Amino acid sequence: TYADTRNFEYEVREVEPEEADKLKGVTYDTNTYQVVVTVTNANGILSATVTSNGIAVDADKVASFTNNYDADGTLTLNVSKTVEGTEANNKTFTFELTGDGITTPYTTTAVNGGQGSFAALSYRLTDLEKNTNGSYAKTYNYTVREVEGNDAGYDYSNEVYNVKVDVTSDGTSGELVIEKTITRDGQEYTESAMNFTNTYTAKGNVTIDGTKTLVGKELDEGDAFTFILSRKGDDGTYTEVENGKTTNDTSGRFSFTQSYTQDDVGKTYYYRVNEDVPANSADSGIDYDTSVYDIKVSIADNGDGTLKVTKSI
Repeated sequence: TYADTRNFEYEVREVEPEEADKLKGVTYDTNTYQVVVTVTNANGILSATVTSNGIAVDADKVASFTNNYDADGTLTLNVSKTVEGTEANNKTFTFELTGDGITTPYTTTAVNGGQGSFAALSYRLTDLEKNTNGSYAKTYNYTVREVEGNDAGYDYSNEVYNVKVDVTSDGTSGELVIEKTITRDGQEYTESAMNFTNTYTAKGNVTIDGTKTLVGKELDEGDAFTFILSRKGDDGTYTEVENGKTTNDTSGRFSFTQSYTQDDVGKTYYYRVNEDVPANSADSGIDYDTSVYDIKVSIADNGDGTLKVTKSI
């Protein structure tokens, strides 16, 4: 039997499972409902009213629980740098990532023989588009290129990589399925890092000069003496270089110029300069100089498109 009126109090909440038993990607509802059922006896007829958190409700609307499913994922794109013509890795190169959802280009850097990574691209289920079959998917397109610099001696890469990213949800794992396809020049590219190749070239030259002195007579335009420049070969013998002969001017000055490229870096060359004595010198009335000068030339790279050419006589 009941008194005329009696309250029955209940608490209704969703039970959150242990961590191992939780559904991946699901957020559980933490709302709690304090339900009061008031039973009234009126002449033997029982009636009941229900309140939930102090608000009168129908008996079938005591509590409402909402669970949310979400999923996310990230993708990191990598680049690598190759510089042909030098092994130096003290130069930093910059790369740019642009495309869907990127308002300010992402940038990263790499050195010769190294790699760089862009900040991770992030995706969420709420970013995707719902298909007619209830699934969620979206395609993103990006472009990766090198930012051209102005460092002397370097030719910058004009390679352009197109990155297509297909993002889908399996609806159960709490993670998005992210698949990327990279193409370069219309062909699929499967390496882990998008490679950009630059070329470094350096040039330099050396001037080997001398002076002719004619004792007992002033030099004039007709007094042209010939001088020979020779270079030491691997076998130890000296051979006249290309365009290895020159003559002095009226002041007695003469010079040779030797040019070098990146292939000469780290090498040392040995030259000799001597006066060319004509076969009929005995009849000329001139006593020719038989001196021989040895010149050592070492080549190094300045790293700025020029070579450091060191000469010692």
